[in-house]
Amino acid sequence: MLSKYTIAVLGPAMLALFLSDRTARRSLATVGPYAAALLAVLLFSPVLFWNAEHNWMSFAFQGSRRWSFGLNFHLHILIGSALILLTPIGFIEAIRAILRSLRSLRQRLTVAGPSLGNLRFGILFCVVPLSVFVLHSLWNQTKLNWTGPVWLAVLPIVAGQMFASRSAQSGRLSLPIRRVWLVTIGFLLLFYPLALGWLFVGGPGIPVRSWSALPVAWEEMGRAIDEIESAIERKTGKEPLIVCLDNYWIASEASFYDNRDRDSLPEFAGWGVLRRNDLMWSRWVPPSEVVGRDVILVGLTAKALDDAAILRHFSALEPTVEQTLKRWNRIVGRFYWRRGFAHPPSAGGSPVPRPSGAAKPASGESGVCLENAGRISIYPYNSQGRSWESQARL
Repeated sequence: MLSKYTIAVLGPAMLALFLSDRTARRSLATVGPYAAALLAVLLFSPVLFWNAEHNWMSFAFQGSRRWSFGLNFHLHILIGSALILLTPIGFIEAIRAILRSLRSLRQRLTVAGPSLGNLRFGILFCVVPLSVFVLHSLWNQTKLNWTGPVWLAVLPIVAGQMFASRSAQSGRLSLPIRRVWLVTIGFLLLFYPLALGWLFVGGPGIPVRSWSALPVAWEEMGRAIDEIESAIERKTGKEPLIVCLDNYWIASEASFYDNRDRDSLPEFAGWGVLRRNDLMWSRWVPPSEVVGRDVILVGLTAKALDDAAILRHFSALEPTVEQTLKRWNRIVGRFYWRRGFAHPPSAGGSPVPRPSGAAKPASGESGVCLENAGRISIYPYNSQGRSWESQARL
């Protein structure tokens, strides 16, 4: 519960287990459950204290924001995510295991493998949390990984059915299902190392435009941002603030891979400093702490850095630079950045496109940024002064 409050859905599952299982109820007469509950509260107490001092912010975020009950039907996304997480045959077998186990519990019969108590535990700790996510998906957005832990409780039952003896397997589908499992397992044993290796080396076909949706070049992005920040700091003698123009993804990834000086929190900020929603980054680095500082604006698209609502916060701006990310000399991604001066501008002032000394080159010529700073970024412009390409020379 230090980071994922959804573990709270195990509470109803545990209550259902105590109510339905006599052996579990007997454990309430021992010290074990109460010692475990006390330990959980002690471990969770820092989160409670922090929230008590900050208007219960994270609980409000995970509560009213997650349960908006709007017109956002995502049950099909939930089912699709289960098919991806479990594979189609795994999803079918998980549903069959749940139905077969429920039937066994009603008739007080055991299927091959787990006892009635283990069946009850597995089914309750899967069905009860899953029902919460199903209910949530009827009105709210869901994500691929949310139901991943839910299926862990039922997987031992599925495995027990997979390796049960042939005599314990009833029905005509047992042999075809075994064959489908063998094909699926063989495919996954080949697919995962090949796919992850392809992503690691930046193989051909990686969608460069949507690279951030894959585990590709995140470390390279963090290293590139750190090099840009270091070059500016060496030239000016002052550390600029890196403002990432999205809700949280860029700032989170770039700060995680901030390997040089490990000062990610004072060095990075979300666009909450520019009066946008950036979740908790506004709490960590509020707008009041960046007044008068120069910043490096970082975005995944050039358009994000040309937003008039963002530009008005600065007295001057350098041109936008497109930074390519390479792995083994192959382009695997890109991001965009520009330097902003004097945040916020003086009252009544208006943004200036470039500071003195950063004149716009003619169309087709190359512009040079950060001269004599240890790192030179060269970028040709189109007729609107938009940067098309950037190369780093260290």
